[in-house]
Amino acid sequence: MISQPDIESLREEDLPDCVELQRLVWQFDKNDLVSTRMLATCQRHEGILLGARMPEGGLVGFVFSFPAFWKDQLHQHSHMLAVRKELRDQGIGFALKLAQYREARRRGLRLITWTFDPLETKNAHLNLNKLGVIVRHYYVNLYGEQTSSELHSGLGTDRFLAEWSIGIDDPAADLRYQLEPGEALSCPQVISTRVFDQRWLVPDAPDLSKAEPRLLVEVPEDIQSLKRHDPKVAMDWRLQTRTAFTYYLSKGYEVSRLLVSPASGKDNRRTFYQLEVSEKGGSVA
Repeated sequence: MISQPDIESLREEDLPDCVELQRLVWQFDKNDLVSTRMLATCQRHEGILLGARMPEGGLVGFVFSFPAFWKDQLHQHSHMLAVRKELRDQGIGFALKLAQYREARRRGLRLITWTFDPLETKNAHLNLNKLGVIVRHYYVNLYGEQTSSELHSGLGTDRFLAEWSIGIDDPAADLRYQLEPGEALSCPQVISTRVFDQRWLVPDAPDLSKAEPRLLVEVPEDIQSLKRHDPKVAMDWRLQTRTAFTYYLSKGYEVSRLLVSPASGKDNRRTFYQLEVSEKGGSVA
């Protein structure tokens, strides 16, 4: 059994390890790295910088946020969450976010925001189902056409904005993301799909006439594998989901959960975002 790391506030001597983790996780070049100077400056001015350290002493992950204003509310904007590749899916990312949540609550804050790629479903599952964020805003090419990371190449840098409200209690995981086989077919779906190469799905143009209070938008389960297999189809997913999300978020919907329909018979597992009518409304940038 893998031992769990300790979560602690990082010291100045830990900052070079944070920069090295950025290189390992995203393969960033110098232009996209957050430097030790910037990390230190943000930390001195009320930023939150927490690290996950194994009992042997090695830094295996960190989360970094800085003070920001959102709709006249002081909050923390979380810019980076990194975990070493060989230790992912062990709960370390969740533990770092929970520690960040508790520290922000200790400081009297009520909100943390960050951005994530709508096509990266593992991140979406953590953010929506386990942490309980809400998405009401969509940014088109937030960082330009691409960054120096291979993970961010080829499909632009569209991002959801996650809004994480801080309450009295810690967030509880939403385990209702598993759909029964065929259940998704009974829900209004904005994007229809076709199968190619017996595994991959091709999206049709979204049907923007749907106006039910609960809608589903399908996304590929593994966009990085699809990008390697067929970059054109991967880009089609970006463009069609961009159209769907920008339209419905501008009409007052919000993204509340990521739903998974398990494989059955000849069907592969399928992944959907749930859209619901929001009281606050959304926007596109």
